[in-house]
Amino acid sequence: MNNEDQILLIGMGLMGGSFYKYLTKLGYDIICIDTNEMVVDNVLACDGSIKFITYDEVDQFNFKYTIATCYPDNVIQVFNALNNRLNSDCIVLEMTGLKGNF
Repeated sequence: MNNEDQILLIGMGLMGGSFYKYLTKLGYDIICIDTNEMVVDNVLACDGSIKFITYDEVDQFNFKYTIATCYPDNVIQVFNALNNRLNSDCIVLEMTGLKGNF
Protein backbone atom coordinates (compact mmCIF):
# COMPACT_ATOMS: atom_id res chain seq x y z
CA MET A 1 0.00 0.00 0.00
CA ASN A 2 1.48 3.36 -0.95
CA ASN A 3 0.91 6.79 0.60
CA GLU A 4 -1.65 7.71 -2.04
CA ASP A 5 -3.89 5.00 -0.64
CA GLN A 6 -3.92 6.57 2.84
CA ILE A 7 -7.03 8.42 3.90
CA LEU A 8 -7.43 10.48 7.06
CA LEU A 9 -10.83 9.82 8.60
CA ILE A 10 -11.95 12.31 11.23
CA GLY A 11 -14.65 10.97 13.54
CA MET A 12 -15.25 7.26 14.20
CA GLY A 13 -18.86 7.33 15.22
CA LEU A 14 -21.67 5.72 13.19
CA MET A 15 -20.87 7.53 9.94
CA GLY A 16 -17.08 7.32 10.30
CA GLY A 17 -17.23 3.64 11.20
CA SER A 18 -19.30 2.93 8.10
CA PHE A 19 -16.82 4.81 5.90
CA TYR A 20 -13.99 2.88 7.54
CA LYS A 21 -15.53 -0.52 6.81
CA TYR A 22 -16.32 0.32 3.20
CA LEU A 23 -12.99 1.97 2.33
CA THR A 24 -10.89 -0.77 3.92
CA LYS A 25 -12.79 -3.33 1.82
CA LEU A 26 -11.71 -1.33 -1.23
CA GLY A 27 -8.10 -1.60 -0.10
CA TYR A 28 -7.48 1.87 1.31
CA ASP A 29 -5.26 2.41 4.33
CA ILE A 30 -7.39 4.39 6.78
CA ILE A 31 -5.88 6.41 9.61
CA CYS A 32 -8.31 7.88 12.11
CA ILE A 33 -8.66 10.80 14.48
CA ASP A 34 -11.31 11.01 17.17
CA THR A 35 -11.01 13.18 20.26
CA ASN A 36 -13.65 11.26 22.22
CA GLU A 37 -11.64 8.73 24.23
CA MET A 38 -14.71 6.58 24.88
CA VAL A 39 -15.31 6.24 21.13
CA VAL A 40 -11.64 5.37 20.55
CA ASP A 41 -11.71 2.76 23.32
CA ASN A 42 -14.93 1.19 21.99
CA VAL A 43 -13.63 1.08 18.42
CA LEU A 44 -10.30 -0.44 19.46
CA ALA A 45 -12.11 -3.02 21.60
CA CYS A 46 -13.94 -4.17 18.45
CA ASP A 47 -10.96 -3.95 16.11
CA GLY A 48 -7.52 -3.37 17.58
CA SER A 49 -5.95 -2.99 14.14
CA ILE A 50 -7.50 0.44 13.52
CA LYS A 51 -4.81 3.13 13.48
CA PHE A 52 -5.50 6.30 15.46
CA ILE A 53 -3.29 9.39 15.46
CA THR A 54 -3.45 12.83 17.06
CA TYR A 55 -3.67 16.18 15.29
CA ASP A 56 0.04 16.71 16.01
CA GLU A 57 0.92 13.57 14.03
CA VAL A 58 -0.97 14.47 10.84
CA ASP A 59 2.00 16.16 9.18
CA GLN A 60 3.94 12.88 9.33
CA PHE A 61 1.67 11.51 6.59
CA ASN A 62 0.91 12.44 3.00
CA PHE A 63 -2.86 12.04 2.89
CA LYS A 64 -4.51 12.28 -0.51
CA TYR A 65 -7.97 12.55 1.06
CA THR A 66 -9.37 13.68 4.37
CA ILE A 67 -12.94 12.77 5.25
CA ALA A 68 -14.61 14.64 8.10
CA THR A 69 -17.53 12.75 9.65
CA CYS A 70 -17.70 14.54 12.99
CA TYR A 71 -20.63 16.67 14.17
CA PRO A 72 -21.15 19.87 12.14
CA ASP A 73 -20.53 22.00 15.25
CA ASN A 74 -17.06 20.44 15.56
CA VAL A 75 -15.86 20.75 11.95
CA ILE A 76 -14.42 24.26 12.36
CA GLN A 77 -12.66 23.25 15.59
CA VAL A 78 -11.24 20.16 13.92
CA PHE A 79 -9.72 22.04 11.02
CA ASN A 80 -8.41 24.75 13.33
CA ALA A 81 -6.72 21.98 15.35
CA LEU A 82 -5.17 20.61 12.17
CA ASN A 83 -3.60 24.06 11.79
CA ASN A 84 -2.42 23.69 8.18
CA ARG A 85 -0.94 20.25 8.81
CA LEU A 86 -2.62 18.75 5.75
CA ASN A 87 -0.78 18.83 2.43
CA SER A 88 -1.85 21.59 0.09
CA ASP A 89 -3.06 19.04 -2.48
CA CYS A 90 -5.13 17.03 0.03
CA ILE A 91 -8.79 16.78 -0.99
CA VAL A 92 -11.12 17.40 1.96
CA LEU A 93 -14.54 15.77 1.96
CA GLU A 94 -16.78 17.30 4.60
CA MET A 95 -19.66 14.85 5.13
CA THR A 96 -21.41 16.55 8.05
CA GLY A 97 -23.73 18.97 6.28
CA LEU A 98 -21.91 22.11 7.36
CA LYS A 99 -23.40 25.17 5.68
CA GLY A 100 -21.10 27.98 4.62
CA ASN A 101 -17.35 28.36 4.26
CA PHE A 102 -14.69 27.04 6.56
